[in-house]
Amino acid sequence: MSLAELEALQALFSRAIVHPEGIDAFLAEADPATRAAFDAAFDGTAEFDARLRMGVYADAYFWRLHDVLLDHFSLVAWILGPAGFRNLATDYVLQRPSEDPDVRRFGARLPAFLGGHPLADRVPGIDELAAIEWAMVRALDVPHAPLLQRAALAELPPEGWPALQVRAVASMFVGPCQHDFGALWADHLASPTPERAPAAGPPNHVLVWRQGLAVMHRPLDPAEADALTRVREGVAFAGLCEHTDASAAVAWLSRWLDDGLLVS
Repeated sequence: MSLAELEALQALFSRAIVHPEGIDAFLAEADPATRAAFDAAFDGTAEFDARLRMGVYADAYFWRLHDVLLDHFSLVAWILGPAGFRNLATDYVLQRPSEDPDVRRFGARLPAFLGGHPLADRVPGIDELAAIEWAMVRALDVPHAPLLQRAALAELPPEGWPALQVRAVASMFVGPCQHDFGALWADHLASPTPERAPAAGPPNHVLVWRQGLAVMHRPLDPAEADALTRVREGVAFAGLCEHTDASAAVAWLSRWLDDGLLVS
């Protein structure tokens, strides 16, 4: 088999197994040349013909993507239940087919997809929960950079503080949330099924970042959320002090150093 023939076979195999309605629908919509190529390429028996055999691969393709989503969005899956999450995964696979060779990145578009999905009306804020979960996945993949140390700040003369550039680690995420994310996360780890659908609460924000190999998260009050948003965008210390008093900015800076949120 030539390289061109192998590439054509691989392309046919891929087109068949990713068809949203299965192998039979793929062949029903295919032109005569494609159907002939399919019959020539894939073998079968009277009991287990080529269509059924290819159906096994098509099912495996879907369930692999489903399980990737389940692994990355376990809280969303916990809230929706197995059937509800399976239906969501089906909608997502059909409408946002995988385009990246790294299956780990398949869920990147799910939070935005959920924002326009009917589930967003049934479970307000579920897209925000998905965004936080995706930030937790992403936090493990971003590159590490040297952290800002207290010793470096101790050597900074007073006149240098206003111009000090406060920069965030690449893993940092600040996002809105209508729920108590920390409580929901703990509940889903402790119980196989939710006792009830989560009720929306007062708007708040959640911080996600990585410490070493551990992914961390904690709630933020509005003022700190605004400050960290500015840090993520790039701000000097004087810029932080323009929106709060210097003592609050110093307290935040101290905690951010302890958390490992700032890079040198």
